[in-house]
Amino acid sequence: MMTLNGGVKALLSWVSTIHSCHRDVNIEALQDGELLLHVVFKLKKEPKPPLFTTIEERFKVIAEFVEQHCRFSPSKGTSLSWDKIRNGSNLSVEIAKVLLLLVYHDMMNDRCTLDTLECDVEREIANLTGSFVMESDGCVYLNSGLDAYLSKRFLPVSREVFEQAGSTSISSTSTISDNDSPVFHRSQKVTFVDIHTVASSSASKSPLQDIMNTPKFQLRKLKRQMLKQRDYIDGLEKELASKIALIAQKESHINQLQYRLDKLKNEQNDQEQVAREQVDELETKNSSLRMRLNEIIKENKDFKSNSLLMERKVTELAEENGVLSSQV
Repeated sequence: MMTLNGGVKALLSWVSTIHSCHRDVNIEALQDGELLLHVVFKLKKEPKPPLFTTIEERFKVIAEFVEQHCRFSPSKGTSLSWDKIRNGSNLSVEIAKVLLLLVYHDMMNDRCTLDTLECDVEREIANLTGSFVMESDGCVYLNSGLDAYLSKRFLPVSREVFEQAGSTSISSTSTISDNDSPVFHRSQKVTFVDIHTVASSSASKSPLQDIMNTPKFQLRKLKRQMLKQRDYIDGLEKELASKIALIAQKESHINQLQYRLDKLKNEQNDQEQVAREQVDELETKNSSLRMRLNEIIKENKDFKSNSLLMERKVTELAEENGVLSSQV
C-alpha cells in the first residue's frame, strides 16, 4: 500500500470520525461517491441520503453541493476533476481536494463535524485550510500549489510541517490569497508567519479554533456575513418587487372589473331610462285611451237616454195615434 501524504491522512481521519468507522477510511472507499454523499448530507444536516444507483447521480449531487454551498469556483486556482475521481486517475489528490472544500465549508459555518478530531489531525487541516484555501469576491478556490503539496508522500502530520508550510512553500505561492482585503496588502509570507505563530503559541488545544481566531479567517467570516446579509436583502427586494408586481396585477384586474361594472351600470341605467320613457309613453297613451273610453261611454249613455226618450215619445205618439184613430 502506498504511503499517503499527511494532509490526505488528516482528511481521511476526518471522514472516519463522520462515518463512525471502526477502521480507517481509505481513498478507494471514496471513489464511488457513496461515502462522500454521506459526508455531504451530514454537512447539510439532513437524513440519510437517498439510494442512487449510479456513480454519476452521486457525483452530480456532490458537485452541486461543492459549487453552490461550498462556493467553489473552478475557474480560479487549481482545478477539480470529477472525471479523474471516477477513472481513478490521481485519485488521492483529487479526492483530497473535495474533502478539503467540505471540511472548510464546515469550519466556516456550523462546525458540526469538527469536535472529535485529534489535535494532530486538526493541526494538519488547519494548515491545509489556512495555506491552500482562498476566498475572493464570495468565491472559494484552491491554491495552485495544492497539487504539489498533496502529491508528496513523506510529510508527517506534525507541528514542524504546520509551521514550515506557512513560512516556506506556501508563502511563495499564496500571494493571490485575499488580495482584495486592505488588511493583507503586506507580504503574504509575513501574514502566514503571523497566523501560524498565533496558532502554535496559543494556549488553546484546538488548532482549528486557533486559526479561526486569526484576523485572516475573521475577515473571511465577516465578508461571508456581509454576503449573506446582501443576499438576504436581495431576496427581500426580489420578494418585495414580486409582491408589488402581484399587487399591481391585482389592481389592474380590479380596475378592469370596475370598468366593466361601471359600463354595465351605465348600460343598465340607459336601459332603465328607455324603459321609463316607454312606460311613461304607454301610461300617456293609456290615459288618453281611458279618456276616450270615458267619452265614448258617456256618449253611449247619452244615446241610451235619448233612445229611451225617443221610445217613450214613440209610445206616447202611438197612444195618441190610437186615440185619434178611435175618434176618427
